[in-house]
Amino acid sequence: MRFPQFKQDPTQPPSCAPGAKWVKGFEGRYAVTKDGNIFSYAFGEARKLNPRPKKNGYYVVTFYVEKKPIYRYVHRLVAESFLGVVDGMQIDHIDMNRTNNQINNLEIVTQRENIRRQMMSNLTDVDILSIRRTLLPMGRSYKEIAAIYGVHKSTIKSIAQGQSWKGIV
Repeated sequence: MRFPQFKQDPTQPPSCAPGAKWVKGFEGRYAVTKDGNIFSYAFGEARKLNPRPKKNGYYVVTFYVEKKPIYRYVHRLVAESFLGVVDGMQIDHIDMNRTNNQINNLEIVTQRENIRRQMMSNLTDVDILSIRRTLLPMGRSYKEIAAIYGVHKSTIKSIAQGQSWKGIV
């Protein structure tokens, strides 16, 4: 299928930045850089897209194909383009900052390793007990508790649901 509105040759490297690559499946239309910037060539020249944070803390961009939106996580686009992601693997943000999508902050890991790294955060056994016995029963939200301990709210949720730190009761 041809996309005449896009004027970049998909066989040539994108012109938006040195080292940029075409997004797989969207060659000639969208490009990604090692810094996590995404560019559209919808109007012939590179235009930087503005990613939006989802509720889970990850940035997404919207691609349009035949006027239909396609949402893609920025960290996955960077990893797929520069690390060659393998199906079934996850992408870890090394600094645990879900908004830092630079290639040097991303690493391909198994789900088990990703969970292990999340659990190695700065929480202690005393913190876990305090969360479970005091803060959660007080009705504090996952977001509030996460802010107190400097972790993501999904970490607090996994503690509350007994999915992590199972040995601490």
